[in-house]
Amino acid sequence: VCRCWHRRFSCLPSMQFPLQHSRSLLCIFIPALLYEDAEVADVEQFGQMAQAMRQTWGSQLTNRTNSEQNEQKSVGPVGQPVFVVLPEKGTEPPNLLEKLQGLQTLHLPEQSSQTWGLRALHFWHFVVSLMQEAGGNGQCDWIMKVPVSSYVNVPTLESRLSCFNASEQFFLGVPTVAYSPGHEPFMFPNQLGGVVVSRGFFDHVKAWTDYCIKHADSTEAPYGSGSFFEDYTFSMCLSDLGHITVGNYADMETSFVLFERPNHTIQMFEKHADTLKQCLLVVGQLELPQQMVHVHDRISWSKWHTSIPCVGESQMGKFSISDAFGNAKAYYDERIRLALYYCKASEFMDLEKSLAERLHGIDPRSGTGALASPIPPPAEERRHLCIF
Repeated sequence: VCRCWHRRFSCLPSMQFPLQHSRSLLCIFIPALLYEDAEVADVEQFGQMAQAMRQTWGSQLTNRTNSEQNEQKSVGPVGQPVFVVLPEKGTEPPNLLEKLQGLQTLHLPEQSSQTWGLRALHFWHFVVSLMQEAGGNGQCDWIMKVPVSSYVNVPTLESRLSCFNASEQFFLGVPTVAYSPGHEPFMFPNQLGGVVVSRGFFDHVKAWTDYCIKHADSTEAPYGSGSFFEDYTFSMCLSDLGHITVGNYADMETSFVLFERPNHTIQMFEKHADTLKQCLLVVGQLELPQQMVHVHDRISWSKWHTSIPCVGESQMGKFSISDAFGNAKAYYDERIRLALYYCKASEFMDLEKSLAERLHGIDPRSGTGALASPIPPPAEERRHLCIF
């Protein structure tokens, strides 16, 4: 603590403490890139999960938007901040639109590729272009792409994103790693945890995806990579053109429950402390509507416990993440780490500022209570307890 005060706050009387940004406007896009040859069971399951989403976490976005529209501006191109993105008109399964009744749907533009790699680039190019055409970048502060099989805790996620300035460039997600012989490990976002980009990054995403679409070398997904290849190619595009890789923005142990097997997801979700379930940002993968409802009910109940600080251990200092091969990097990029450090309740910030002002100019290594002070001898009448 002394080192922290000494290093960070020696000039605090003249320092301006960053404040938490106002609540950011989050728009969520769910890809439904199912084509005419999709299995009937896959279409049926997607429709059921989409309706479960609409009735659970999707309703939080819709209800928030309806109240805000009466006071401010409309959100997004069609009035609500959650959209299901379909393939080109005429290429989707015949019954898919019926199963998405009540949801806002959008179609990718014509000539969008159906290959695994390029369709992810088309998806992002379309989404950011849509935001600009609908009235400028101010329509959405943040865009999130997330599968229909994941549950999003919208209020907690919006609270976390409000720690960052959306006008700056942010590419956020839960990092996972791909290994290729002869190359450095490549980090890209776990598709179950979603991919988040900020308003200040929209122009770059549009320009870079357009370039990558036109100059892509290989677009077919390698065997076994179908579940993540889209986000991998999108991340490769940003890395090659902008030297930008995904940034972690929350504690991966306490803010996410992400597993490929739905039963394992539910099992680990149940082990998560009930009072801390409200701190989860994303839970996935889920495969049944009742699983989505169950997660929603448990997280909603958890919010009955107030005064729970959703602060993970990783936010308490400088930590790193590493793999079995010895590769390591900072848990958070420095810009993100500092934004999270200052993103606290006002009473904590006031306390830190008050303490910093009182400690300013005091030498922590001299005077009463200093670390360098000699230890006083014990009193003569002091007794010792020895336990064997």
